[in-house]
Amino acid sequence: MIRFFKEGTFSLMKTLNPKSILALMCILLLLSWEPAGNSETRRVDLVFCIDLSASTNGILNNVRNRMWNIANGFLNENENTDLRIAVVGYGRPSFGGNDGFVKVITELTNDLDRSSYSLFQLKAIIENGDQFVPNALYETYTQLKWSKGVGAEKIVFLIGNGSVYTGSLNLADICDEYKRNNIKINTIFVTQNERINIQAVGYKKIAEQTNGKFYMMNASYKDAVNKASGASQIALSLNDSLNNTFMFYTKDAEERKKYLLETDKNVLNRGVNYFYSRLLYKTSKHYFESYAPFDLTAYLNKYDKMPDRINSDFLGKAEKTLNITEIEKHARKKAVDRIRLSEEIKNIFNRIDNDSSPSDTLLDTFVLESNK
Repeated sequence: MIRFFKEGTFSLMKTLNPKSILALMCILLLLSWEPAGNSETRRVDLVFCIDLSASTNGILNNVRNRMWNIANGFLNENENTDLRIAVVGYGRPSFGGNDGFVKVITELTNDLDRSSYSLFQLKAIIENGDQFVPNALYETYTQLKWSKGVGAEKIVFLIGNGSVYTGSLNLADICDEYKRNNIKINTIFVTQNERINIQAVGYKKIAEQTNGKFYMMNASYKDAVNKASGASQIALSLNDSLNNTFMFYTKDAEERKKYLLETDKNVLNRGVNYFYSRLLYKTSKHYFESYAPFDLTAYLNKYDKMPDRINSDFLGKAEKTLNITEIEKHARKKAVDRIRLSEEIKNIFNRIDNDSSPSDTLLDTFVLESNK
Protein backbone atom coordinates (compact mmCIF):
# COMPACT_ATOMS: atom_id res chain seq x y z
CA MET A 1 0.00 0.00 0.00
CA ILE A 2 1.34 3.42 -0.94
CA ARG A 3 -0.04 6.74 0.21
CA PHE A 4 0.72 10.10 -1.35
CA PHE A 5 0.45 13.66 -0.09
CA LYS A 6 -0.73 16.58 -2.20
CA GLU A 7 2.01 18.78 -3.53
CA GLY A 8 2.45 21.96 -1.50
CA THR A 9 0.33 20.78 1.43
CA PHE A 10 0.59 18.39 4.31
CA SER A 11 -2.88 16.92 3.85
CA LEU A 12 -3.02 13.18 3.36
CA MET A 13 -4.71 11.88 0.24
CA LYS A 14 -6.94 8.86 0.46
CA THR A 15 -5.35 5.44 0.04
CA LEU A 16 -5.14 4.59 -3.64
CA ASN A 17 -5.78 1.28 -5.32
CA PRO A 18 -3.03 -0.10 -7.62
CA LYS A 19 -4.64 1.25 -10.80
CA SER A 20 -4.89 4.77 -9.37
CA ILE A 21 -1.34 4.61 -8.06
CA LEU A 22 0.06 3.70 -11.46
CA ALA A 23 -1.91 6.44 -13.18
CA LEU A 24 -0.84 9.04 -10.60
CA MET A 25 2.83 8.18 -10.84
CA CYS A 26 2.65 8.32 -14.64
CA ILE A 27 1.45 11.91 -14.27
CA LEU A 28 4.20 12.59 -11.71
CA LEU A 29 6.94 11.41 -14.05
CA LEU A 30 5.72 13.41 -17.04
CA LEU A 31 4.67 16.56 -15.18
CA SER A 32 7.90 18.36 -15.90
CA TRP A 33 7.75 18.36 -19.67
CA GLU A 34 5.43 19.08 -22.56
CA PRO A 35 5.92 16.66 -25.46
CA ALA A 36 7.10 18.05 -28.76
CA GLY A 37 5.53 17.03 -32.04
CA ASN A 38 6.19 13.44 -33.04
CA SER A 39 8.48 14.51 -35.90
CA GLU A 40 10.56 16.80 -33.72
CA THR A 41 13.51 15.46 -31.74
CA ARG A 42 13.26 16.21 -28.05
CA ARG A 43 16.29 16.03 -25.76
CA VAL A 44 15.59 14.89 -22.22
CA ASP A 45 18.15 14.37 -19.44
CA LEU A 46 16.51 12.49 -16.58
CA VAL A 47 18.52 11.91 -13.41
CA PHE A 48 17.55 9.95 -10.32
CA CYS A 49 19.46 11.19 -7.30
CA ILE A 50 18.51 8.67 -4.64
CA ASP A 51 19.21 8.12 -0.98
CA LEU A 52 20.56 4.57 -0.76
CA SER A 53 20.98 4.45 3.00
CA ALA A 54 19.00 2.13 5.24
CA SER A 55 16.12 4.59 5.75
CA THR A 56 15.07 4.21 2.12
CA ASN A 57 15.88 0.54 1.58
CA GLY A 58 14.13 -0.74 -1.53
CA ILE A 59 14.14 2.47 -3.57
CA LEU A 60 16.98 1.14 -5.72
CA ASN A 61 14.82 -1.82 -6.73
CA ASN A 62 12.09 0.52 -7.93
CA VAL A 63 14.43 2.56 -10.10
CA ARG A 64 16.12 -0.39 -11.78
CA ASN A 65 12.95 -2.48 -12.15
CA ARG A 66 10.97 0.32 -13.74
CA MET A 67 13.57 1.92 -15.99
CA TRP A 68 11.72 0.45 -18.97
CA ASN A 69 8.35 1.92 -17.93
CA ILE A 70 10.05 5.27 -17.60
CA ALA A 71 11.56 5.05 -21.08
CA ASN A 72 8.27 3.84 -22.58
CA GLY A 73 6.45 6.79 -21.02
CA PHE A 74 8.63 9.36 -22.74
CA LEU A 75 8.91 7.49 -26.04
CA ASN A 76 5.17 6.94 -26.34
CA GLU A 77 4.75 10.71 -26.23
CA ASN A 78 7.38 11.18 -28.92
CA GLU A 79 9.34 8.28 -30.39
CA ASN A 80 12.07 10.70 -31.48
CA THR A 81 12.89 11.67 -27.91
CA ASP A 82 16.62 11.65 -27.27
CA LEU A 83 16.27 10.30 -23.74
CA ARG A 84 19.26 9.91 -21.46
CA ILE A 85 19.00 8.56 -17.92
CA ALA A 86 21.51 8.69 -15.08
CA VAL A 87 21.45 7.44 -11.49
CA VAL A 88 23.39 9.06 -8.65
CA GLY A 89 23.35 7.41 -5.25
CA TYR A 90 24.25 8.82 -1.85
CA GLY A 91 24.31 7.75 1.77
CA ARG A 92 26.36 4.55 1.52
CA PRO A 93 29.64 4.17 3.44
CA SER A 94 31.11 2.21 0.52
CA PHE A 95 30.86 5.31 -1.71
CA GLY A 96 33.62 6.98 0.33
CA GLY A 97 33.68 10.16 2.34
CA ASN A 98 35.72 12.36 -0.02
CA ASP A 99 32.62 13.32 -2.03
CA GLY A 100 30.16 13.13 0.84
CA PHE A 101 29.34 9.44 0.31
CA VAL A 102 28.06 10.15 -3.20
CA LYS A 103 28.59 8.02 -6.29
CA VAL A 104 27.60 8.44 -9.93
CA ILE A 105 26.31 4.94 -10.53
CA THR A 106 25.44 5.44 -14.19
CA GLU A 107 26.31 8.41 -16.38
CA LEU A 108 23.76 10.23 -18.52
CA THR A 109 23.34 7.81 -21.40
CA ASN A 110 20.85 6.30 -23.81
CA ASP A 111 22.59 2.94 -23.28
CA LEU A 112 20.05 1.66 -20.76
CA ASP A 113 21.16 -1.98 -20.90
CA ARG A 114 24.58 -1.06 -19.60
CA SER A 115 23.06 1.23 -16.98
CA SER A 116 20.66 -1.47 -15.83
CA TYR A 117 23.47 -4.01 -15.58
CA SER A 118 25.46 -1.61 -13.38
CA LEU A 119 22.47 -0.96 -11.13
CA PHE A 120 21.94 -4.67 -10.57
CA GLN A 121 25.50 -5.01 -9.31
CA LEU A 122 24.53 -2.98 -6.23
CA LYS A 123 22.94 -4.46 -3.13
CA ALA A 124 19.43 -3.09 -2.69
CA ILE A 125 19.53 -3.10 1.10
CA ILE A 126 22.35 -1.98 3.39
CA GLU A 127 23.04 -0.68 6.89
CA ASN A 128 22.91 2.95 8.03
CA GLY A 129 24.90 5.63 6.23
CA ASP A 130 25.38 9.40 6.26
CA GLN A 131 23.04 11.42 4.04
CA PHE A 132 24.50 14.65 2.67
CA VAL A 133 21.89 16.02 0.25
CA PRO A 134 23.89 19.16 -0.71
CA ASN A 135 26.85 16.97 -1.66
CA ALA A 136 24.59 14.66 -3.67
CA LEU A 137 23.14 17.57 -5.64
CA TYR A 138 26.58 19.16 -6.11
CA GLU A 139 28.08 15.95 -7.51
CA THR A 140 25.00 15.41 -9.69
CA TYR A 141 25.42 18.87 -11.17
CA THR A 142 29.20 18.87 -11.60
CA GLN A 143 29.99 15.26 -12.52
CA LEU A 144 27.33 14.58 -15.15
CA LYS A 145 27.70 15.73 -18.75
CA TRP A 146 24.43 17.61 -19.20
CA SER A 147 22.95 18.39 -22.60
CA LYS A 148 23.82 21.83 -23.94
CA GLY A 149 21.41 24.30 -25.46
CA VAL A 150 18.15 25.90 -24.40
CA GLY A 151 16.00 23.20 -25.97
CA ALA A 152 17.11 20.39 -23.66
CA GLU A 153 14.78 19.35 -20.85
CA LYS A 154 16.80 18.63 -17.72
CA ILE A 155 15.10 16.98 -14.75
CA VAL A 156 16.37 15.60 -11.44
CA PHE A 157 14.26 13.41 -9.19
CA LEU A 158 15.70 13.74 -5.68
CA ILE A 159 14.33 10.81 -3.66
CA GLY A 160 15.11 10.43 0.02
CA ASN A 161 14.49 11.61 3.56
CA GLY A 162 16.37 13.12 6.48
CA SER A 163 17.74 16.63 6.75
CA VAL A 164 18.80 18.41 3.56
CA TYR A 165 21.14 20.74 5.47
CA THR A 166 23.84 18.30 6.55
CA GLY A 167 27.39 18.54 5.28
CA SER A 168 29.66 21.51 4.59
CA LEU A 169 28.14 22.75 1.29
CA ASN A 170 25.61 25.56 1.00
CA LEU A 171 22.35 24.11 -0.28
CA ALA A 172 20.87 27.47 -1.35
CA ASP A 173 23.86 28.25 -3.57
CA ILE A 174 23.65 24.83 -5.21
CA CYS A 175 19.93 25.24 -5.90
CA ASP A 176 20.59 28.66 -7.42
CA GLU A 177 23.10 27.05 -9.79
CA TYR A 178 20.50 24.48 -10.86
CA LYS A 179 17.96 27.22 -11.53
CA ARG A 180 20.43 29.29 -13.57
CA ASN A 181 21.08 26.27 -15.76
CA ASN A 182 17.40 25.37 -16.16
CA ILE A 183 17.66 22.08 -14.30
CA LYS A 184 14.48 21.33 -12.37
CA ILE A 185 14.64 19.29 -9.18
CA ASN A 186 11.50 17.32 -8.40
CA THR A 187 11.73 16.12 -4.80
CA ILE A 188 10.08 13.04 -3.34
CA PHE A 189 10.26 12.72 0.42
CA VAL A 190 10.03 9.11 1.60
CA THR A 191 8.52 8.54 5.02
CA GLN A 192 8.09 5.14 6.61
CA ASN A 193 4.88 6.00 8.47
CA GLU A 194 1.92 8.37 8.28
CA ARG A 195 3.40 10.92 10.65
CA ILE A 196 4.53 14.03 8.81
CA ASN A 197 8.27 14.38 9.17
CA ILE A 198 9.54 17.93 9.70
CA GLN A 199 12.48 17.21 7.37
CA ALA A 200 10.08 17.20 4.42
CA VAL A 201 10.04 21.00 4.54
CA GLY A 202 13.60 21.05 3.21
CA TYR A 203 12.68 18.91 0.21
CA LYS A 204 9.75 21.17 -0.56
CA LYS A 205 12.05 24.21 -0.47
CA ILE A 206 14.50 22.60 -2.92
CA ALA A 207 11.67 22.00 -5.40
CA GLU A 208 10.36 25.54 -5.05
CA GLN A 209 13.79 27.10 -5.51
CA THR A 210 14.47 25.14 -8.73
CA ASN A 211 10.97 25.37 -10.28
CA GLY A 212 10.38 21.70 -9.60
CA LYS A 213 7.56 19.74 -7.97
CA PHE A 214 7.36 18.41 -4.42
CA TYR A 215 5.82 15.09 -3.37
CA MET A 216 5.62 13.04 -0.22
CA MET A 217 5.30 9.29 -0.21
CA ASN A 218 4.39 6.93 2.57
CA ALA A 219 5.76 3.60 1.45
CA SER A 220 5.09 0.21 2.91
CA TYR A 221 7.62 -2.59 3.26
CA LYS A 222 5.61 -4.93 1.09
CA ASP A 223 7.29 -6.03 -2.10
CA ALA A 224 4.65 -5.86 -4.80
CA VAL A 225 6.56 -8.00 -7.28
CA ASN A 226 4.56 -11.05 -8.32
CA LYS A 227 7.05 -13.81 -8.95
CA ALA A 228 4.48 -16.61 -9.04
CA SER A 229 3.45 -16.21 -12.65
CA GLY A 230 6.06 -16.53 -15.36
CA ALA A 231 6.29 -14.82 -18.71
CA SER A 232 4.38 -16.45 -21.55
CA GLN A 233 6.28 -18.73 -23.88
CA ILE A 234 5.35 -16.50 -26.80
CA ALA A 235 6.95 -13.48 -25.11
CA LEU A 236 10.06 -15.44 -24.16
CA SER A 237 10.38 -16.85 -27.67
CA LEU A 238 9.98 -13.45 -29.31
CA ASN A 239 12.55 -11.97 -26.95
CA ASP A 240 15.04 -14.73 -27.79
CA SER A 241 14.43 -14.25 -31.51
CA LEU A 242 14.94 -10.51 -31.15
CA ASN A 243 18.22 -11.10 -29.30
CA ASN A 244 19.37 -13.37 -32.13
CA THR A 245 19.23 -10.42 -34.55
CA PHE A 246 22.18 -8.73 -32.82
CA MET A 247 25.60 -8.83 -34.51
CA PHE A 248 28.12 -7.23 -32.18
CA TYR A 249 31.16 -6.14 -34.15
CA THR A 250 33.36 -4.12 -31.75
CA LYS A 251 36.15 -5.22 -29.44
CA ASP A 252 33.78 -5.20 -26.48
CA ALA A 253 31.38 -7.59 -28.25
CA GLU A 254 31.34 -10.11 -25.41
CA GLU A 255 30.73 -7.39 -22.87
CA ARG A 256 27.87 -5.94 -24.92
CA LYS A 257 26.28 -9.38 -25.19
CA LYS A 258 26.55 -9.73 -21.43
CA TYR A 259 24.75 -6.43 -20.85
CA LEU A 260 21.92 -7.53 -23.15
CA LEU A 261 21.37 -11.05 -21.82
CA GLU A 262 22.06 -10.40 -18.14
CA THR A 263 19.70 -7.45 -18.12
CA ASP A 264 16.96 -9.65 -19.59
CA LYS A 265 17.62 -12.21 -16.86
CA ASN A 266 17.78 -9.68 -14.03
CA VAL A 267 14.53 -8.00 -15.00
CA LEU A 268 12.67 -11.29 -15.53
CA ASN A 269 13.78 -12.47 -12.09
CA ARG A 270 12.32 -9.35 -10.51
CA GLY A 271 8.86 -9.75 -12.05
CA VAL A 272 7.12 -10.68 -15.27
CA ASN A 273 5.50 -7.25 -15.70
CA TYR A 274 8.92 -5.58 -15.60
CA PHE A 275 10.09 -8.04 -18.26
CA TYR A 276 7.10 -7.17 -20.47
CA SER A 277 7.86 -3.47 -20.10
CA ARG A 278 11.43 -4.12 -21.13
CA LEU A 279 10.34 -6.25 -24.08
CA LEU A 280 8.14 -3.44 -25.34
CA TYR A 281 10.99 -0.96 -24.91
CA LYS A 282 13.25 -3.26 -26.94
CA THR A 283 11.06 -2.62 -29.98
CA SER A 284 11.64 1.14 -29.85
CA LYS A 285 13.71 3.25 -32.18
CA HIS A 286 15.47 4.64 -29.12
CA TYR A 287 16.68 1.19 -28.08
CA PHE A 288 17.96 0.07 -31.45
CA GLU A 289 19.68 3.33 -32.28
CA SER A 290 21.49 3.19 -28.94
CA TYR A 291 23.07 -0.05 -30.19
CA ALA A 292 24.25 1.32 -33.55
CA PRO A 293 27.85 1.86 -32.32
CA PHE A 294 28.12 -1.82 -31.35
CA ASP A 295 25.61 -3.82 -33.43
CA LEU A 296 25.73 -4.24 -37.22
CA THR A 297 21.98 -4.80 -37.45
CA ALA A 298 21.20 -1.55 -35.67
CA TYR A 299 23.83 0.27 -37.72
CA LEU A 300 22.26 -0.91 -40.98
CA ASN A 301 18.76 0.01 -39.88
CA LYS A 302 19.90 3.49 -38.89
CA TYR A 303 22.29 4.36 -41.75
CA ASP A 304 21.38 1.82 -44.49
CA LYS A 305 25.05 1.07 -45.01
CA MET A 306 27.86 -0.89 -43.41
CA PRO A 307 30.46 0.74 -41.12
CA ASP A 308 33.70 1.80 -42.77
CA ARG A 309 35.68 -0.77 -40.84
CA ILE A 310 34.74 -4.20 -39.52
CA ASN A 311 37.04 -6.62 -37.77
CA SER A 312 35.45 -10.04 -38.25
CA ASP A 313 37.38 -11.36 -35.25
CA PHE A 314 34.88 -9.60 -33.00
CA LEU A 315 31.81 -11.09 -34.70
CA GLY A 316 30.04 -14.23 -33.55
CA LYS A 317 31.35 -17.67 -34.36
CA ALA A 318 28.97 -18.13 -37.31
CA GLU A 319 30.10 -14.88 -38.98
CA LYS A 320 33.88 -15.10 -38.46
CA THR A 321 34.44 -17.14 -41.62
CA LEU A 322 32.34 -14.91 -43.89
CA ASN A 323 33.71 -12.29 -46.27
CA ILE A 324 32.50 -8.69 -46.09
CA THR A 325 29.81 -9.19 -48.75
CA GLU A 326 28.41 -12.23 -46.95
CA ILE A 327 28.53 -10.40 -43.63
CA GLU A 328 26.49 -7.53 -45.06
CA LYS A 329 23.95 -9.91 -46.58
CA HIS A 330 23.64 -11.72 -43.26
CA ALA A 331 23.26 -8.44 -41.36
CA ARG A 332 20.61 -7.11 -43.75
CA LYS A 333 18.55 -10.25 -43.27
CA LYS A 334 18.77 -9.79 -39.51
CA ALA A 335 17.75 -6.15 -39.92
CA VAL A 336 14.60 -7.22 -41.75
CA ASP A 337 13.92 -9.87 -39.10
CA ARG A 338 14.30 -7.28 -36.35
CA ILE A 339 11.70 -4.99 -37.88
CA ARG A 340 9.28 -7.88 -38.34
CA LEU A 341 9.77 -9.18 -34.78
CA SER A 342 9.35 -5.69 -33.35
CA GLU A 343 6.01 -5.33 -35.11
CA GLU A 344 4.89 -8.74 -33.85
CA ILE A 345 5.72 -7.76 -30.28
CA LYS A 346 3.94 -4.41 -30.56
CA ASN A 347 0.86 -6.13 -32.00
CA ILE A 348 0.71 -8.48 -29.02
CA PHE A 349 0.61 -5.56 -26.61
CA ASN A 350 -1.93 -3.72 -28.75
CA ARG A 351 -4.27 -6.72 -28.50
CA ILE A 352 -4.26 -6.77 -24.70
CA ASP A 353 -7.77 -6.26 -23.35
CA ASN A 354 -8.53 -2.78 -22.05
CA ASP A 355 -9.91 -4.25 -18.81
CA SER A 356 -6.54 -5.70 -17.84
CA SER A 357 -4.64 -4.20 -14.94
CA PRO A 358 -2.28 -1.25 -15.60
CA SER A 359 0.80 -3.40 -15.06
CA ASP A 360 -0.48 -5.95 -17.59
CA THR A 361 -1.13 -3.30 -20.21
CA LEU A 362 2.22 -1.69 -19.54
CA LEU A 363 0.98 1.80 -18.79
CA ASP A 364 3.88 4.20 -18.85
CA THR A 365 4.35 4.54 -15.13
CA PHE A 366 6.86 4.79 -12.40
CA VAL A 367 5.67 3.47 -9.06
CA LEU A 368 7.72 4.31 -6.02
CA GLU A 369 7.51 1.86 -3.18
CA SER A 370 10.04 1.10 -0.49
CA ASN A 371 10.45 -2.55 0.37
CA LYS A 372 12.79 -4.72 2.42
